[in-house]
Amino acid sequence: MIHLHLLLTASLAIAAVAPGDADAVSARILSLVNAARSQPRRCGNEAFAAARPLTRNPQLERAALVHSQEMARLSLVGHQGRDGSTPGQRAMQAGYPSITVAENVGAGQETPDLLIADWLVSPAHCANIMNAQYSEMGVASAVNERDAYGVYWTLNLGAPR
Repeated sequence: MIHLHLLLTASLAIAAVAPGDADAVSARILSLVNAARSQPRRCGNEAFAAARPLTRNPQLERAALVHSQEMARLSLVGHQGRDGSTPGQRAMQAGYPSITVAENVGAGQETPDLLIADWLVSPAHCANIMNAQYSEMGVASAVNERDAYGVYWTLNLGAPR
């Protein structure tokens, strides 16, 4: 059975929840991403200045959800959709008014805190988070209880035209 959204509980365990509760997970990830962006950071060999906070965007969230669901359904982690789509194409299909989109994907992290911690130690994922050109984000997750990863995550970052 595939659950579409996750909620961080008080004990930091993951529980399947109704779609409306996904807001709590998105809000936590937004908070963690903005905390990371609030201070200078090295991402591998690249230094980044502090960047302005991001805001949530529903079109980027829709694109993230579609991709997370596909990854969970197929038990695959990657940036290319099964139909060959790219992150930018999926964002445009969701109605996002820009072709400037970056995407972080992950699998297996059971909480938003673990997810962001993993992305911040990965130079490419960290660089996407710290890139000052982005002003908006959308994040979503999906669960496949039949595979080793369990949880699949997608974060889209963008800047509207």
